Formats: sequence, C-alpha cells, structure tokens
Amino acid sequence: MHRRARHLNPKDAGAVAALDARFLSGFNDGDGIGTWTSRTGTNSPTQATAANKPIYKVNIQGGCPAAIVDDTASTVGRFMTWATTPISGATAASFIYSVKRTSDVGWGSPVVNFGTANPQDHDPYGGGTLAYLSLGSSSRQSFTAVLINTPTIQSITSKSGEWTVRRVGTQIFTTSTNTVAIGSYPRIGSSNNTRPNGGADPTGYYWIGQIFCVHVFNSALADPIRRRIEHSIGYSFKISSN
Repeated sequence: MHRRARHLNPKDAGAVAALDARFLSGFNDGDGIGTWTSRTGTNSPTQATAANKPIYKVNIQGGCPAAIVDDTASTVGRFMTWATTPISGATAASFIYSVKRTSDVGWGSPVVNFGTANPQDHDPYGGGTLAYLSLGSSSRQSFTAVLINTPTIQSITSKSGEWTVRRVGTQIFTTSTNTVAIGSYPRIGSSNNTRPNGGADPTGYYWIGQIFCVHVFNSALADPIRRRIEHSIGYSFKISSN
C-alpha cells in the first residue's frame, strides 16, 4: 500500500511569492484588492487604481474565495504588478497557479507575466493557434493552445535545457531547447506595460477569470515537490490533480 504524499505549503517549499485567495484578509465580498499579501512576507503585488483592482469574491471554488478579474468590459484591465521581479537574476524558475477562465474575450492575455522582449505572455489555454508562456528562450515558449474553461492547476518549469508546462499534474508540453529569461515588468492578469515599439497594452490583452492562487519560485522544482504542492492546491480548492 502506498502512502499519499503529504501536502506541502508553497512557502515551506521555498516560494518567493505565495499568493492564496483563502488568506486574503480584511476584504468584504465585492471589495477591490489593492494589495495581495504574499504568505512569504515579501513580494506582494499591488494595484492602486480602483478601476483596475481585482475583485474579492467569496465562495467561488470549493467554498473558497477568489480574486476576480473577469470584468465584462475586458479593456478595464483588472491586474496587479510587482514593484520588482520576485525572481530577478534567477538561473531557473517555476510557478504554479490555479485559475478558472470565464471568457474567451482577449484570448491572448496572460495569467502570470514574467515576459521579456515580447510584451504578451499568452495564457496557456486561451485559444488561438499558439499559446505562449514566459521564463524561457529569451522571451517565451510556444505550443498549441487548448481552450479550457474549467478550474485548473497549471505549472511551468524553466531551467537551462528544459522548459515544461503541466496541467493538473499532466505534462502537456516540454522542450530541451531553452534559455532562461526573466522580464522586468511582472504582472498578474495583464500583458507587459511596454512594447518593443512603444505604446500601452493593446485593447483586450487582459486575462478574464478567477484566480485562486499564484506561487512563484526562483528554482526549478523537483517533481516530488511540485506534485505535493499541486495536490495541496487541489485539496484546498477541490480540483482534481494527477
């Protein structure tokens, strides 16, 4: 008989930012979130503009709250930024997040953006021909997009010679051709705020959906550690994970 692996708190696994909607405190249902306090005590993203703040909503997934960025007017852009990149200078990186997409409008928008030269890190299951994610190949990696509008757990690992994306514990894309690259404009729910040719974010490049948690690491997580964190997220938010 095999013993189930013990769940693991991302903070205990060395996360440099650990954002979990269950631990957002001081908010009433419908309030705007100005600061999402990281459980690490540092690297908490913020949003000062009221119209751009994610909305705190209770009882969204598995009885737990969520940060809502699914404003029907997607050009409003509900997103948050870090003052500095939590993984600046890292030679390897991982992030794990749990979300539910609620609209296909502006499919090219990211959940979490650590991109570099190219301003948009596309949501990995947002439709279109290709999906893009950051942390690799001097800008981003690409693979065939699969549209999923159900609660999910996504993980990305980037290190020299490997870039892998998994969904609810199952690998959906990997490549051994990779150079780690981390951008200077980290965001949650929006493309970068600068473009190679200047200008602001294009209309529609804001992610639309529910964010349950976002965990960022300045290392490539070993598979056993990653699985334990994913299982912990799945248990907390009632999402099945392999």
